[in-house]
Amino acid sequence: MGKHIEYSTEKELDEAIAKRMQDDPHGLSIAEHVKVAGVFVIRMDDDETTLPGKGEPVALKKVPLEMKALMRPKADFVLVVDYHFWQTAPEYTKQGHLGRAIQRIKVEKTEDGVKIGTRKWDIVENISTIKTYGLYTESLALMGETVGTLPKSLQMAMSVMEKEKAKAKSKPDPSEDEEPPRVVARPVKKGKVVEDEGESEEPVRPPRRPPPDPEPEEKEPEPED
Repeated sequence: MGKHIEYSTEKELDEAIAKRMQDDPHGLSIAEHVKVAGVFVIRMDDDETTLPGKGEPVALKKVPLEMKALMRPKADFVLVVDYHFWQTAPEYTKQGHLGRAIQRIKVEKTEDGVKIGTRKWDIVENISTIKTYGLYTESLALMGETVGTLPKSLQMAMSVMEKEKAKAKSKPDPSEDEEPPRVVARPVKKGKVVEDEGESEEPVRPPRRPPPDPEPEEKEPEPED
């Protein structure tokens, strides 16, 4: 099955990014210094069915200086959005990924002017580590304090997801009731190979050997004259 990749600019995505820039406090603070555009990356099979991409569904790309002159309208950053994700994900997930990408934009005012770039991630962590050791860093503690400020709709959605996961874990697996067969490894003994008795065939007689040729008889000597 083949895969085709296309890129498309859509008014729907432009409006979603513009609204997120206005509603997000960080986006609003940098809106006068940077322009953010968006593009869908569409992956399809031979039947023109959209396919999910690998990696982040919303990726932030900084536009090189030499490329800005070719863009209409011009932009400093482009959000590359997976089209399959955009069509299937719930609204709060889409808005969260847009905001996540926008908040990576960094604007610094220096003596030479305004400098733009991308900032590093604040938190790189595993949930299992947090469950074991708790909020052991300042950034994790700050995250724990702000969890209570999430919208109620998002809190409800996360609660439903946790309940579904708990139900899936609580369902017994039918295969677990059956004791799996025990396999014991033993060294193979070297020796005579014996065929399976259940499939033994009728014994075959050895080929008959022909009798040896008779020895020539000795003739009596004839009398001499």
